[in-house]
Amino acid sequence: MGEHKNGYEKAANEAIGTKKKYRRKKGLRIWNEEIKNAIENKGKAYQKYLQYPNEENFEIYKIKRNIAKTIVSKTHKESWDRFISGIESDIFGEQSMAYKVLKHLNRTNEDTIEINNIEDQIWINTIKIYSIRIPHKTTTMNKK
Repeated sequence: MGEHKNGYEKAANEAIGTKKKYRRKKGLRIWNEEIKNAIENKGKAYQKYLQYPNEENFEIYKIKRNIAKTIVSKTHKESWDRFISGIESDIFGEQSMAYKVLKHLNRTNEDTIEINNIEDQIWINTIKIYSIRIPHKTTTMNKK
């Protein structure tokens, strides 16, 4: 059974091809000096903990990590609130932007996958090339 599976995969990959799904991460738009300093302090504390692993250094790292998380979270919330209030105040100019944001928030992974349909004859030819046996169903029509 394993050899048939590999043949099917080979045939499908040759006929359809493969597509990797890349989700490009966008940069943090809210980056500022406060976030930069908090992240640098967290990194320094982590490096110190790695060089001298003890309970005190680990506690210092956890405190710095939590401070950085809090600052980033607070800045994200402020940025989102500014964005929403801008949309609410300018109902005519930003309607398309509001629609795009809502559409993006409601999107699922299925919406982003691209499917290439292949004709039956191409499948049959590709499978014949890899000599995979396909059971053919014969249909008979009874004439009355």
